[in-house]
Amino acid sequence: MKKVNVPEAVKLYKSGLSLGEVGRILGHHHSVIKYHIIRNGIEIREQKEAQRKPIDSSGIANMYLDGMSANEIAKTFGVTYQCIYDRLAEEGIKTRNRREQIKSMIQRGTYNVRKGETHKNWKGGKTQSGGYTLLMVDRHKYKPEHRIVWEQHNGPLPKNWVVHHLNGNKSDNRIENLAGMPRKIHSPKSIVEPYKKRIQELEAILNKNLKKRV
Repeated sequence: MKKVNVPEAVKLYKSGLSLGEVGRILGHHHSVIKYHIIRNGIEIREQKEAQRKPIDSSGIANMYLDGMSANEIAKTFGVTYQCIYDRLAEEGIKTRNRREQIKSMIQRGTYNVRKGETHKNWKGGKTQSGGYTLLMVDRHKYKPEHRIVWEQHNGPLPKNWVVHHLNGNKSDNRIENLAGMPRKIHSPKSIVEPYKKRIQELEAILNKNLKKRV
């Protein structure tokens, strides 16, 4: 277990940081910090008092007014951004909304736009819609995977054509399961359902024979 730097913990707590803030800086739970603070004969402040007491208030307001975000200031002091917002409120500083903050960061050259693979919600450029798999082909532009696969083997899909999943499984984008056809003959009753039913029967027979061989 990591040993607590007691002198540093005491110093930080006396500077106005809360037990939680000291704990985050030193990498310990606030209860551990509290234990050592009490052992050193220091009275624990009331929680509200600790939250109101500023952290080097002489610099925080100027840093924010110079364009730094609450997150950037928080990282500088090793505390949470909410702690910085509390201190700014005490100083009577009006905080910027998200649009204003982004504008400020762009002007300072510190705004890092995360898109594509760097975005936290990146899923490999794949998404689902209506049971179909869509692939990212350009910035913010997706295209059905079954159409991409079909066109890779057959060229551009003609106008007013659709790519049909023969076995009815929209996620089965093997080329052998895809058939291009004019939209006007893509009839559920005359084409889709009869073929789908027959293909499913043949696949069941094939899988059964494969199991027998094993």
